[in-house]
Amino acid sequence: MLSSWRSRATVLTAVATMAVPVLGLAGPAGASANAVPFKASVSGTWTSPEEGLFIFAGTGNASHLGNITDNATQNLPISSIETLTAANGDTLTLSDTQCLISSLSISVAEITCVWSVTGGTGRFSGATGSGTLDMILVFSPNPSSFTETWTGSIAY
Repeated sequence: MLSSWRSRATVLTAVATMAVPVLGLAGPAGASANAVPFKASVSGTWTSPEEGLFIFAGTGNASHLGNITDNATQNLPISSIETLTAANGDTLTLSDTQCLISSLSISVAEITCVWSVTGGTGRFSGATGSGTLDMILVFSPNPSSFTETWTGSIAY
């Protein structure tokens, strides 16, 4: 778990180092004519079992999936794979990249990333899509928390 300022600084420095501006994202790249709007919101907790590895687990709701669970693994340098699982077991896998810190305090980081669909199962097999992810990370002992909101479009 991240318990020291040095560990928090490592995470935030890595995010800042990998950050690129996400300006000009008026619409999702690669969206097809049959794409539908997509929005998902999740909240949960995160841990860091070892330096440079972060595990996220949460619950929420997503358009086209309903109630979901979210499991994500993030490694440094910043790359994150999120698996959103619907109640019926169908999954949508998203890759979060191009992260940018928009504001920061000693205990809270606000991060914006670009996401793209990298896989899926069930009705989401072969899905495509992309958009933006807004995330708030709270660094607090036992447990640290997060909220995430994805917006964009998917085709499936």
